[in-house]
Amino acid sequence: MLKKFVNAKAQIWGYEASACTIIYEVSTGKFFAECGSTLAHRRLNDSNYEEVLNDMFYDYCCKNADYMGVS
Repeated sequence: MLKKFVNAKAQIWGYEASACTIIYEVSTGKFFAECGSTLAHRRLNDSNYEEVLNDMFYDYCCKNADYMGVS
């Protein structure tokens, strides 16, 4: 599962992938995606990981539009 999440993050986030971190919580066995810029922390699973990563990237782009050269 981790490889699937990492590959999807790389495809969706591209050069901005370093702004999003995938976390594995050992005590619960759950995966999370975290974006420090937007303070987002969301759970990932097989059925929602693409939607979650897309939503987080959209929020990141909206927050950083000026920095990214978008007006």
